[in-house]
Amino acid sequence: MKYVKKYILIIVLFHISINLVFANDQTYVIGIGVGGASYKEKPEFFYDSEKITKGRNINFEWYLFNSIGLGLKTVSLQSPDSVYSKSDGTTGGEQGIYQPLTIDSNLITINWIISGEKDYSRFGLTFGAGNSKLTKITRDGVGYSSSGSATSLGIFFDWGADGFGARLGYDSVSNSFGEFKSGSRNVKNITGTGGLGYFGLRWAF
Repeated sequence: MKYVKKYILIIVLFHISINLVFANDQTYVIGIGVGGASYKEKPEFFYDSEKITKGRNINFEWYLFNSIGLGLKTVSLQSPDSVYSKSDGTTGGEQGIYQPLTIDSNLITINWIISGEKDYSRFGLTFGAGNSKLTKITRDGVGYSSSGSATSLGIFFDWGADGFGARLGYDSVSNSFGEFKSGSRNVKNITGTGGLGYFGLRWAF
């Protein structure tokens, strides 16, 4: 038991000393992250090749009131790249790559650091609202898109002082699209929810 107490004490003192040495302002934060994603639309009209499996985000945060700040964020949810064989008789069996589906959400965010405001490690929440765009691309390069609204709720863990650091987080996204036309297909009143679990780099100053 004595050794367990010493071990816990060492961990606590190490955490405190790190925060004392590296405590800083981190007023502005710029970051980019990538990871795995999922999405569920209603009514269901995505093909199997269009199922969302990955994504990325880019964010800028400005902490005007210490632990509370405003920001801008783009969350992009994507289907896997599709590979097809070019069969025009002149390419010698070459393959082409295209991305069938992308859902982009451009958000204005409110960010709240709930723990470790000026510390080397800190936890935070982010709430966002804005516009979104659903884009489908065919193998021939023809694109179809629909615009709508988006809301987002996210949680993140930052590690690092002023300068470069890392971020681990999750962004949930909800979208609403009025109508989507793709060739002969016409789908109305589309809603969808999904999420992106990501790891990224961030720069604070």
